[in-house]
Amino acid sequence: MVRRSSPTPEEGVPAQGAPSTGVQELVMPRPPGVFRRFWARHPWLTDSLIVAFYGLFVLLTIWANFVNYNTSVAEVVVHIAVVAVSAAALLLRRRNPLIPLAVGAAITLIIFPGYGQGNLFAVIIALYAVAVYRSARAAWISFALTAATSSIGAWLAGVAATTPALTVASVASASTTEAGERLITWPVVSLQYTFALLLATLIGSNIGNRRRYLGALIDRAAQLARERDQQATIAAATERSRIAREMHDVVAHSLSIVVSLADGAAAIVPRDPDRAQAAMLSVGETGRQALAEMRRLLGVLGSADAQPALLTPQPGLDQLHELIDQFRAAALPVEYTTTGIRPTDEGLQLALYRIVQESLTNALRYAGSPTRVIVDLDYTSDGVHLVVTDDGCGESPTSDSPAARQNSRSGDGGRGLIGIRDRAALFGGSASAGPRAGGGWQVSATIPLTGTL
Repeated sequence: MVRRSSPTPEEGVPAQGAPSTGVQELVMPRPPGVFRRFWARHPWLTDSLIVAFYGLFVLLTIWANFVNYNTSVAEVVVHIAVVAVSAAALLLRRRNPLIPLAVGAAITLIIFPGYGQGNLFAVIIALYAVAVYRSARAAWISFALTAATSSIGAWLAGVAATTPALTVASVASASTTEAGERLITWPVVSLQYTFALLLATLIGSNIGNRRRYLGALIDRAAQLARERDQQATIAAATERSRIAREMHDVVAHSLSIVVSLADGAAAIVPRDPDRAQAAMLSVGETGRQALAEMRRLLGVLGSADAQPALLTPQPGLDQLHELIDQFRAAALPVEYTTTGIRPTDEGLQLALYRIVQESLTNALRYAGSPTRVIVDLDYTSDGVHLVVTDDGCGESPTSDSPAARQNSRSGDGGRGLIGIRDRAALFGGSASAGPRAGGGWQVSATIPLTGTL
């Protein structure tokens, strides 16, 4: 199993919605910096220190105003309550940064005249969090709103700078001359606050975009890892199916011939020992061939440090005559005809060889006592047409109906006929098998040629 570290948002990885890769996980590089890793592992400590710094700064400002400007106790209590609400909202900056931003913007209009500088710190932190944990679009919209809010607050502070409490009546009561003098400074203050908010937005957007980009890369890597595992699973299943099909062809073909030869040899031993001996020699040769093919197939299933299996060519149309001779030796009357120019594609030749092998094996096992088995291969410019027919009566344990005969011919749960169809479909062809109208059985396959001649 591949291990994945536990990155945090400050490391540039999304805290939520991290992709899962099943049994395997992505290996993440260790983020640089001891202090950075420490703060990333303790987000609540980071947020608590930020809240403590903000609260301490504003509380000191409130205390200084209370001592130096004789601020009323009621006003101090209200401001402390407002600061407590703003500080508590900052603890939600990772989960929902819009909440502390809205609280900070609202509080800015309430306590800006006396404590605007301190409260602006909470707005800056919340605006930075929106850019990092939301999106750049949300950050710029929030910047516009908070800049407008701070400008309004600066204007109200300029109008009512000497007013103990900010109210609409106090602003209206200021004389024209006093208001004009106070309004001179508020644009400068507004620009200063807007610049601070702009800086927070730019820094947050840069870090947030980098974080989102890294998150997208990690998601893509996780997707590729899942696709890799899925492809490996599909490839393993395909290979198992291929090996099972090859094993079936080898075992069914070889054992059918061995059983037939052994039965024939046992029957003729008393009257013709020489023929019986020849039949048993054929049994031994067929068995050795089957063992060699079994070793080759099982070799690919061995462990990585095992000795590799011998690489031998797969059978093709050149070995078709030897295959037919084996069935003839097992007393199956096979006639082989071919027309046209055979294809040179080795994969197609193997498919045709296995289809003929399976068809003749079924005829040997289930056709009863056929008097004629015909293998007809027709190579044309359009494709290959293969037909294997026999005139046997077939076997049916319970019924003589075509359906029952087809079930008896299928054998091995129909694996042989399924293998025939799969091999033909692999090259874009089709195959069918079933009883003939005049008696017997027929297997036909048509495979188109696409530049394999």
